[in-house]
Amino acid sequence: MSKLATLSTIIFLGSSLGLSLPTPLRNSQSPCGAIHILVARGANTPQGEGVLIPLVTRIKSRLAANTTVTDEVIRYSATMLPYPSSSTEGTEAVKSQLTDAASRCPTSKIVLIGYSQGAHIIGDAFGGGGGGRFLGLKTSAMNASIIRGHVKAVVLLGDPRHNLADSFSRGTATTGGRFPRDAEQVAALSKFQDLMVGYCDREDYFCASGDNMMVHLGCIDKHRDDATDFVAGKV
Repeated sequence: MSKLATLSTIIFLGSSLGLSLPTPLRNSQSPCGAIHILVARGANTPQGEGVLIPLVTRIKSRLAANTTVTDEVIRYSATMLPYPSSSTEGTEAVKSQLTDAASRCPTSKIVLIGYSQGAHIIGDAFGGGGGGRFLGLKTSAMNASIIRGHVKAVVLLGDPRHNLADSFSRGTATTGGRFPRDAEQVAALSKFQDLMVGYCDREDYFCASGDNMMVHLGCIDKHRDDATDFVAGKV
């Protein structure tokens, strides 16, 4: 199968999977609970939580017995093509909405969860984005004091910039993602490694530069229990 055919299949699968689920929107001006979750969907799914809905629901159910939990979606185009402009837009959206949530709800414990391109933009907001032959000009990371002062947990699933050397890397992958971060970005992101977990498995098309899209699509379901335990242990 040609690269173009493979990409077309990926876009079709992503769109079909996203449209098969409800996609509730969250008003960024709504009150925050004691725990507030920011959710970044993957590419080619409608605005909302997309395929992350089951994981977010599971985490909220786990935590809601002892506290109040609210969530909102990161609002960005989430397109596969053109990917560079979508990921740049999404990175800026993460920075903006996280800064807003920290100001609006200063006592809330903030959790970020991202899948595929959604994981990519969260990582870029923390460590700086862009760079390389494909992603365009580099962009700066957000204010570290906002992250340290408010964020308690970050879950990245199927990140196309996954780095095996990251201390928070989990899963069976033996190769890194399609859009690796440079040394400066890796170092910047590592400052928040105690807050993070990143899941990637062998042959995943995006996070392990493999050729199996089904591994990528199954990432959330495979790691949902561990991801839920991770968040519960951090907040």
